[in-house]
Amino acid sequence: MFGYLRSKGSRGRKKVCYTNDMKIKIRYFASLRDIVEQSEEWLTVPDNAYIADVRTLLLERYPRLQPIMDRSVNAVNHSYVPAETELHDGDEVVFIPPTGGGC
Repeated sequence: MFGYLRSKGSRGRKKVCYTNDMKIKIRYFASLRDIVEQSEEWLTVPDNAYIADVRTLLLERYPRLQPIMDRSVNAVNHSYVPAETELHDGDEVVFIPPTGGGC
């Protein structure tokens, strides 16, 4: 998690990242990208975070994702994975929304 340090006598704060955090890259496609209005972002999450934790974090940030995320599949580093997958520093996470088509 992020914290802030303030030097004695200083008016400003310095943002620091505790050592038990990691950064992951989230990529957005199709309707997910339309809702969040960006194609990717970096998130700082606690060490030992799982895909399910990231889903929860994103739904808190972007509640409109709920109906799409409920039907999306998970991928980490170009491989489909279950929600119980543990993440590692630098991982690329994608939630793949359902696509239209068919009969």
